Amino acid sequence: MRFALGLVRRLGLAITPALLTKLDDHLTQTLPAWPGIEADQPAAGVTARVGGAALMQRYQFARQAVFGVDGSGVVDRLLAGLPRRLSPQAFVTLLAQRLGIPALGTPTRAALSEHLGAATVTPADDPLRLLGVIYLLVCSVEYQHC
Repeated sequence: MRFALGLVRRLGLAITPALLTKLDDHLTQTLPAWPGIEADQPAAGVTARVGGAALMQRYQFARQAVFGVDGSGVVDRLLAGLPRRLSPQAFVTLLAQRLGIPALGTPTRAALSEHLGAATVTPADDPLRLLGVIYLLVCSVEYQHC
């Protein structure tokens, strides 16, 4: 739930009936039960971990939140006030900061560099290219831990 609501807040999405439906779908997915534990919370001393099924549900929700609800608005809000031309690495760093990611690891930076290429990033770029960067960032290990 924290992931979904945090993402909605960080992307600046308006709470619409369509978004509420996606959020409800995400939150009502059946997650695997803790072995031998009937309560909603794990036993004392047990660390909750996101399993594969829950991680895939997060990715599906993130895809809907980034691309499916208000893609152009997400780009506009996250790029507001950024310089007109940025190197790909500077763009990724600033965007990560706006999403609340304190630092990016080498594998994440490499994936984003491959996606962006070497060309300067401008707000007039292909919106799908920019949404792809946002989606990769919210699916990154670093975002999952912030």
